[in-house]
Amino acid sequence: MVEIESDETSPATLNCALLVRDGNGEVLHTAVQAVPLRFSKDEDGEITSVRGKAVYYFVLEKPGSYGFYAEVTPDQPVDSTRLIVKQGVRTTGAVEVIHISAPSA
Repeated sequence: MVEIESDETSPATLNCALLVRDGNGEVLHTAVQAVPLRFSKDEDGEITSVRGKAVYYFVLEKPGSYGFYAEVTPDQPVDSTRLIVKQGVRTTGAVEVIHISAPSA
């Protein structure tokens, strides 16, 4: 999951690219998602927060060392980007899952 906090100058959507690398640094998968942002306003109509979230589900076929890298563009209005990787996640509905097999050494 990639959580994004941005400022009031943000466009309505940002692009989030997530790369998965193996222990040798080889790119195994790249996924790009358009992330719609949620603009929260106070009672005076002033924007108080701008947030978005991209969620990816992977099945890593082989145990090993993996690196996850997130890049949000355009990055100028982005205040913070948080990458959260969880193991053993269970879902309550249908989701798109990406299967990754690490190349043989």
